[in-house]
Amino acid sequence: MNARAAGIVEAVVGVVLGVVFIGSGAAAWLWERVEADVPWRNGPTATGVLAYLAICWGGCTVFQLAAASVWGRLTDHPASSAYLAMNVANALCAVITSCVILATQVLAGVDRWLAVVLAILLVATLLNAYVVRESLRRAIIAWAWRGAGIALATLLIDAYFVELPLFVVRLAVVMTVWDWLGERLGVTPRLLRLAPSFYAGSSSSRVAAQARATR
Repeated sequence: MNARAAGIVEAVVGVVLGVVFIGSGAAAWLWERVEADVPWRNGPTATGVLAYLAICWGGCTVFQLAAASVWGRLTDHPASSAYLAMNVANALCAVITSCVILATQVLAGVDRWLAVVLAILLVATLLNAYVVRESLRRAIIAWAWRGAGIALATLLIDAYFVELPLFVVRLAVVMTVWDWLGERLGVTPRLLRLAPSFYAGSSSSRVAAQARATR
């Protein structure tokens, strides 16, 4: 499967799954089932959040890999091992970043969490750029693009969902489209997608970027 086709299939599958998951009420139903009923709390329980996120991204990754496999058979271009590994890595990264966002929302509050998250995102992006030897300019562009996507999603999502995993699922739907668009516009694919997203990126674009960096 070529990079463009793989990216389109993955983005479409991610958005469709997310919209159906949220719109059907399954997202809220699942959260009610995994969240423990405790007598006192200062936000969602850690076990409930981890279970919810693991189910969400695990299920989405399975569906995306299945879709890529079917598309590959139809076009005689099977998905590469690098593409499979990227999807698994993206799911793990999404779970971790979701936990960071939720913890920040609980600790910083509704009015300040976004600024704190953007600051954390900047530090994490610069560290990631240093590790993979990406240029500072491209790292800042990637941070600005991802930060703009998070800010846009925050405007679109009702504040009622802040501090709940239901927020990051909605955020992931927006960021799936945002990350796919960013890749098309040339935002570096070498850095981790440090925001919840159902889009891992096309493996060939990342390999090409790595090749340019080693020249």
